[in-house]
Amino acid sequence: MMVIACQFTSSHLNTHRIISRQLHCRAVQEISIMKNMEMKREGSKLIIEVDLTKDFGISKSGKSVIIASSEGNIGLPDDDEIKIGLNIYRKA
Repeated sequence: MMVIACQFTSSHLNTHRIISRQLHCRAVQEISIMKNMEMKREGSKLIIEVDLTKDFGISKSGKSVIIASSEGNIGLPDDDEIKIGLNIYRKA
């Protein structure tokens, strides 16, 4: 997920009102919203850590209990060209 910071700037002011405004936006940072999952890179290896004792409730289908999730495809630490999508679950 990309966080966007936006700010209005006034371009034409008179004493009574703002005649026009422009919206300036910039990307602040990329945030990954992973559930119970940590990743780190050690050389050419990707290390994924998950606490298997945790759960995040029943899936939308109701068939499984979510243990961990990357919440979609995300870039690896320090290499956004390589993506990972991870879901760890057990039967409900």
